Amino acid sequence: MECATCGGSDFIKESGYFYCSECQTQSQEVREHVFQQEISEINTKSTKKIRESKNDNPENKITSWECYNIIMASLTNELIELGADKSIKPIIKCLWMEYLVKLEVINLVQEEVPKLSIVRSKRDSEILYGLGKKRKKRGRSLSEGSVSEMDSTTIRRERSRKKRALVQVQYDEFSQQSNQESASLHNETLTSLKSGSDKSGEIETKLHFNRYSMREFRKHMSKKHFTKHKADIRRDLKCHRLSITECSNAYKYGVHYVSPIKLYCILYLGLLINREDIQLGDLLRFIREGHLTFNKYTDLFPESYTNKYLNIQNNSKNNLFSNKRFRVAAAKLATFLNIIPYIKMPDLVKLSERYCKELNLPDEVFMAMRNFISKTLIKLKMDPKRKIIPNYEARVMALIIFTLKLLYGLDGKTEDHLSKYAQLVNENNLSNTKMFNIRKWLEYIGYRRLVVNDYHFPSSDVVNSEVDSDLLLQYIKSHNIEFEADKKLTKEMKDYKEILTRIKDAQYDYFTHVEYPPSLTPFLDYSKIIEQTFNPHLARNIFNTTFQEESLDFLLRPNPYLAALNNKTEIHGGANDNWVMQEMKTYRSVNKYSKNNNNLVTIEIVKSGPDKNLQEVIEQNKKIVTHNLVPEYVQKQYQDCRKKTFKENAKHVRMVSKGAILKSEKADIAVDCYPTHYNPYERYWLYIQMNSDLISKKDFEQFYFNFSSSFKLVFEECARIIEQSVLECYGEFQLSELYLVYVAMYPAGNHLLKPQKKIKNNFSYYIKQAESLW
Repeated sequence: MECATCGGSDFIKESGYFYCSECQTQSQEVREHVFQQEISEINTKSTKKIRESKNDNPENKITSWECYNIIMASLTNELIELGADKSIKPIIKCLWMEYLVKLEVINLVQEEVPKLSIVRSKRDSEILYGLGKKRKKRGRSLSEGSVSEMDSTTIRRERSRKKRALVQVQYDEFSQQSNQESASLHNETLTSLKSGSDKSGEIETKLHFNRYSMREFRKHMSKKHFTKHKADIRRDLKCHRLSITECSNAYKYGVHYVSPIKLYCILYLGLLINREDIQLGDLLRFIREGHLTFNKYTDLFPESYTNKYLNIQNNSKNNLFSNKRFRVAAAKLATFLNIIPYIKMPDLVKLSERYCKELNLPDEVFMAMRNFISKTLIKLKMDPKRKIIPNYEARVMALIIFTLKLLYGLDGKTEDHLSKYAQLVNENNLSNTKMFNIRKWLEYIGYRRLVVNDYHFPSSDVVNSEVDSDLLLQYIKSHNIEFEADKKLTKEMKDYKEILTRIKDAQYDYFTHVEYPPSLTPFLDYSKIIEQTFNPHLARNIFNTTFQEESLDFLLRPNPYLAALNNKTEIHGGANDNWVMQEMKTYRSVNKYSKNNNNLVTIEIVKSGPDKNLQEVIEQNKKIVTHNLVPEYVQKQYQDCRKKTFKENAKHVRMVSKGAILKSEKADIAVDCYPTHYNPYERYWLYIQMNSDLISKKDFEQFYFNFSSSFKLVFEECARIIEQSVLECYGEFQLSELYLVYVAMYPAGNHLLKPQKKIKNNFSYYIKQAESLW
């Protein structure tokens, strides 16, 4: 389209007519008509969304320390509800305040602004120094094409808006100038009387970091450049924007900044100082089962804080810290707060009683453990040089495993043989007390674990790689868990969501609401709840079985029972003779073996045929087997050297067996029903992998695979109770085992040899290590 007057091609549309932009001549060729069409089915409304203005007032924001303070108070109250004594509250409060003082957040001498750390320093500085968020101004640019298509109404509105804005600016400048001129001297303040240079100096306030953050900053920049960052209160500098992932490992894994793991470490230190019944394993289990808040911290704030800007974020990853890592972090924090002398060892006797109850073991096993604890004088002092909290719970579990291994062997054969012995005593009513059949107890432990894992989702989630959908939905329903996504949904997706919500509300609720309250003996209590609620097949017969009142008298005072069963042979050791002599595995030997196996060897492919030199090479490289590595030779030497000790043991057994009271002195059974009796405590077996926490997971699995199924069942159940992996728990068990076998001083009646004289240097090193850590 061209103008008939000037030949121009640029036109402006107004009121449906097109005018040339150069000569303003109206075009007679093209005009615009607007037709109105009504559609009754569609009612489109022009709506304007009113957004709530964001208030950047610092009064509506709270610092990260204030957020953690509220979280700390809420976690303490939750811990008290879970069974901790109320006296722990002032202890945790003192630890928390001392931690803030160490981080220079609080100054008890004089009032000053809290000093910043690297983590969340930007948001905290905005709150402390009253700095608002710097927003980008968005300008509107109108192209020639868009202007040409605007109608006359839009152009008039735009012109009116600009005129009003211009008048308003002129009026504001005039009123501000008049107010300044009319102000009197008595209305002036110290701030208003400052010179321009003073005011500019006030704006350029320097950021104050604590000493630990300054030390970390100096690792990444020079002193002169760090001065610029301290003066950069607006954070305009683009360089050296450090995050926690970019910091050094000493700072990243240290205690010089507040993080959620520090809060739980303070809770644990408070439990140790107050000698509470709740241990670290219970704390981790409460978190895993949802009784103690973890990661979802925004729910802990009061309703009055809903409109405030919280300087805290929920962790999207619910990865729970491991037991060992947590004890290392707690030890670092205890050293930082100078509270190591106040950390007390828990009551191990009370703790062992609770664990025996959870395992449903006889009371006589607990009595044997109490004797071990009293006669071996366990110290478990925290050594600042080791930088880790002692593994109190694993020490108690090590004593339980050692007791069962000492009495029943747990080598795959001896426990079955002694279970048959207990069954014969019970079937023939030789005693008024039922004897402890360890085979039935192992079946009970295995079945209980399977049933609880089938009905309790947190326990099932630990052992099963695949999630049971029905069990998960039941857990979500019983705990009123709602998943709210922050994503913006389209209208179509909102309709889908509404339909799915109606279907969910209308469907039949076939899930049985089961409440599993927090407990210090979880599986024992959960099995009773499952029995009462679901009544699974065979659960009533097995879960009602209690072993606490059963006796070990047939092992501790065996002579009358063996005589009643026509026993004639007694073996000084276990029933499993399928054992070998191996050198003790250490981290260095295993690592060297793994490296040698991974080395590539160059080979030459030749035609197949007999190799005359092959047998000669095999003979040359064959390992020479000495007498010390032959099991038969070692066993014979062991029996010959220990004859005196065996006689002393037999004398002691005859003496204590006099106190045994039998209901019947003779059993009506076949003569060869129980011909041989074994004493596994007279030949205790060891299978040791020192520094097991340093080797690879694959190497440890190969090592652990060689244990008997009964030993692995007991060990895994004990590790589950204290919320530790098998690898973590085994490190404490083998050190306890070495101490109890080679170092512990028992009554003079058991004349033990001094094996240290016949032990190699590397083995004696670990024995001394076990002695120092006892």
